[in-house]
Amino acid sequence: MSRPVASRAVASRAALLAGVAVAVAAALGACGGGAAYRLDRRIHRGGVSAGDAARARALVGEGDRLWADRLDPGRLAAALSRWEAAVAIDDGDWATYARLARGYFFQADAILGFQASGGRYPYGTHADPAAIRRYREAHRRGLAAALRGMAARSPELEQRLEAGIDMDRAVVVLGTDAAALIYWYVANLGRWAQGGGVRALLRSRGVIVGCLSHLRRVDPGYFYGGADRLLGVYFAAAPSIVGGDLDQSRVHFDAALRRGSAYLGTAVLAAEFLDRKARDRASFEARLRGVLARAAQSAPELAPENEVERRKARALLDRAESYFKR
Repeated sequence: MSRPVASRAVASRAALLAGVAVAVAAALGACGGGAAYRLDRRIHRGGVSAGDAARARALVGEGDRLWADRLDPGRLAAALSRWEAAVAIDDGDWATYARLARGYFFQADAILGFQASGGRYPYGTHADPAAIRRYREAHRRGLAAALRGMAARSPELEQRLEAGIDMDRAVVVLGTDAAALIYWYVANLGRWAQGGGVRALLRSRGVIVGCLSHLRRVDPGYFYGGADRLLGVYFAAAPSIVGGDLDQSRVHFDAALRRGSAYLGTAVLAAEFLDRKARDRASFEARLRGVLARAAQSAPELAPENEVERRKARALLDRAESYFKR
């Protein structure tokens, strides 16, 4: 007689875990297990000739100039190809791996995500399978670049990963100069892994939070409070069973805004995750209208990113009525 009850309990537990995984994926995503933090090959540290070093520097410079026009899909792709060619020459160039990690994230977030969702935001119901694959592939390349960059920067981290140590413990050997690699690793990893399945999402929650917690210790200001921003998303979107906490989310978003309000993505994410979860329509609309009111010239170095965030803000405002139905 106890078997049907037990079966129902197992089914309920499975449903609960599935719901948890979906929420975690929406917050930050997660990695597809150890494959997301195991190198496919060792870093080549043999050095390069003077001629090759000069060619690599020239390619990096070309990529940097193209990056300035990154809202143009063709010029962005060209920048990425130049940087890829540079690290093919010099595998130890961890700073260019950081460029690639950020570049692939931008390509996915600013271009491929909108293509995959038919121009809508949030990127949820996708209509074009080929575009979805391109979107995920850009994030996969971004996380792979960040991973190689971290290993290139730190032979000790490479050794730890080879020994089977998980990333959340391996990453603690990295310092402030690796902040970009840590941040863009997590940012790409989360988006890429949304399609990785329930078990992968649940298994890697500790890696995501561990990396962000370490980043917050070594460089809390990196990319306009990036660690706090992503932790704010996590605590808002995750159910309480895996650490969700709206008060903690608010603390992290507030910290990120204090460290760098010039990046409009913080306000957009706070509205999308914290205000929606808290059912605070007034704050939701105020944040997004504030984003739309900001002048583009207020942060010229972020003009492409902030233009994308304005597009997201308009899309979220258009959906406010459906989000806050009574």
